[in-house]
Amino acid sequence: MYVGVAYPHKNLSFLLKAWALFKKTYHTDHQLVLVGKENYFYQQLLSSDVWKKCPDVCHTGFVPDDDLPKIYQSASLYVMPSLYEGYALPCLEAMRYKLPVVSSQATCLPEVLKGAALYFNPFDTNSLVETIHRGLTDMPLRETIISAGQKLLTNYSAKTLAEKTLAIYQKTVDNI
Repeated sequence: MYVGVAYPHKNLSFLLKAWALFKKTYHTDHQLVLVGKENYFYQQLLSSDVWKKCPDVCHTGFVPDDDLPKIYQSASLYVMPSLYEGYALPCLEAMRYKLPVVSSQATCLPEVLKGAALYFNPFDTNSLVETIHRGLTDMPLRETIISAGQKLLTNYSAKTLAEKTLAIYQKTVDNI
């Protein structure tokens, strides 16, 4: 699954091309689910040739925050194909639901996600195909990634943020 907008830098056309190759190569019954409000960019994607050639893809449109947990809990894997991210919030949200994450190795994603994701080259469809396959079928690897995600999330908890903020304030006050 993927949750988010369909801006060009999110690389969803690439994801669809890789998904079609994945289905052709591995003949699985998995379905790709794209969750995101239909806007200009989703309309462009949904009317593209790559969409028409891509089997087993569902676009849900907008899903309210209260309903997202159900979708995450029924997913097997979260995919972040982005070429550019300011942060990795959708990946962290997926980790919250104990989903293994497959992520582009672009920009800040490896820095934020560290060892809690499987990475692929966002310009190489074979790289994504093989990474999705590993993420779905290698059970020990899935468990390792899920566990690493749970540990990583402790770095981003409200408590950790408050403690770090307090430490910065205390250091600033001590230096005055």
